[in-house]
Amino acid sequence: MEGRTSSGRYEKCNNTHAIEVEKEGVYTIECRRWPKECPGPVWGIPENNPKNFYTYKTIKPQKVRIQIANQIHEKVISGDEEAIVFSVRLSKGKTLLVNDFIEGKEKYGVYYTYISYVSKI
Repeated sequence: MEGRTSSGRYEKCNNTHAIEVEKEGVYTIECRRWPKECPGPVWGIPENNPKNFYTYKTIKPQKVRIQIANQIHEKVISGDEEAIVFSVRLSKGKTLLVNDFIEGKEKYGVYYTYISYVSKI
């Protein structure tokens, strides 16, 4: 299975992450094309290109899907958002997070994922 890098090239899949939930509660999982320190829309490119290191390529996924702790969540992407945010309830312990951008019949790992604790259940 292959996924895209920030340059738009296909490389090995990067969609599965082993995580350990430290405390039971409600969490947000933020799926992004670009990192918070260099923000840009999912379907676009960042305004700033730090040190001009990269030639950015656009992508056009229609959906983002996450699978975590026996839950599957999916949202449609409009393109102008910087992040697609999911709210999930998680129990303490180890689990896997699988997150994909879906573009037609292709799927590839979300480039940047941020997980934040929100509150107790």
